[in-house]
Formats: sequence, C-alpha cells, structure tokens
Amino acid sequence: MWFNPRYKAVGMLGAPFYLITEVLAPVFELLAIAALGLSLALGLFEPRTFVLMLVAIAFTNAALTASAVLFDDLQSRMYRKRDLARLLLLAPLDLVLYRPIIFWARVKGSWRFLRGDKAWHKFERNTREAPA
Repeated sequence: MWFNPRYKAVGMLGAPFYLITEVLAPVFELLAIAALGLSLALGLFEPRTFVLMLVAIAFTNAALTASAVLFDDLQSRMYRKRDLARLLLLAPLDLVLYRPIIFWARVKGSWRFLRGDKAWHKFERNTREAPA
C-alpha cells in the first residue's frame, strides 16, 4: 500500500504517515532519551539550559493540547464548561503523564511486532464477586 497511487490518499498519505508516527517514532524517542542522558552524564548539556528547554517544550506541548481540546469543543460542544476548564488545566501535565504511557505502548507494540507476536493481547476484565 505504501506510496501506491492505486490506494489513493490511504496509500500516498495514510500508510506512510502511520509508518513514521507509530513505527519509527519510538526508535527516535529512545535515541533522544539515550542521547540526552549521555550528554547530561558527560557534562555536555548545562542543567540550566536543559530546564529552560524542558519548560519551553512543556508549554509548547500544553498549547498544542489546549488547542486540540478547544477545536474539538468548537466542533462538537460536548464538554460542560467545568470539564473544559479542567481539561485545559490538565494540558501542561500531558507531557509528563500521558506521553510516557503512549511511548511505552508504542515501544512494547513495536517490540512484539518485531518478535513476530501478532496476538491481540486482550486486557483481563476486573472480576467482581456477586454480592451475597
């Protein structure tokens, strides 16, 4: 399908975009984390510069998350104002709470795929005993 005009937008845009964002992204994220750790250990990166860059990245990420929430609200008007305010207040935490979970899921999925594991791996449901 990749870059095959026969599949139109899916082949020309969708499949290559998926390859870049879901398959290759964990590799580059792991390399970035390793390079950052190594540069901090070797003293190549000033801690002050690191903190400033981290704050800039966090605010940029929060702005993008807040924009996505606001655009979704403009389109669907699904959220109550209180919930919308809570989502916007949580936007800066996206980088440190949500992204690591997504990163782990991508790495785990890519690793399983490379090992040839193509099982569904359903989550076990919480089983509760029936009340007596």
